[in-house]
Amino acid sequence: MLVDDHLLFREGLKKLFEVEEGVEIVAEASSGEEAMKLCKNIDVDLILMDISMPGLGGIKAIREIKRMRPGIKIIALTMHDEEAYREEAMRAGVSAYVVKGVGASELIKAIERVCGQAGRKRHLSSLTPREREVLSLIAKGKNNKEIAHELCLKEKTVRNYVSNILQKLGVRDRTQAVILVLKEGMRFGKEDKGSDSG
Repeated sequence: MLVDDHLLFREGLKKLFEVEEGVEIVAEASSGEEAMKLCKNIDVDLILMDISMPGLGGIKAIREIKRMRPGIKIIALTMHDEEAYREEAMRAGVSAYVVKGVGASELIKAIERVCGQAGRKRHLSSLTPREREVLSLIAKGKNNKEIAHELCLKEKTVRNYVSNILQKLGVRDRTQAVILVLKEGMRFGKEDKGSDSG
């Protein structure tokens, strides 16, 4: 289901998914309220949900839909790139958070990752070396600004890494990611051996 108050954006997504195998648009809504009503009557596996919409709004709609139909997976697809929005959406129950500026291929990958994650155990080994570096610094209690400084990255880039890490590990916030690290006894190996030089 596509949930966005901009018709033109929904039309663009429909065109994109027309050429994608395994993706079928079964419904669309222009508000959170409309999406909730549709969820009661239509069998939906995945919802692409905008956050900023008139009326109920995306975050409240996500909470309500997850309460009614916990099995439905939701991807927040929004213009907001701020971490506060990401964390609020993850707490509400989204499986992934995607900023509208991404390319089509990244959106498709997020959908594949979310739809394929039900029976797949998430392992720390799925992280790239750079994501492991970022996670190691999160585990040390560093915030995004400090991580950006240490790794010579833009803060926005670090936010994207953090979002990817949370999605890959199937956790909702940084605290849960650190708990997972402690549970699995993650060793960061020699990947941060050069961190004190930068």
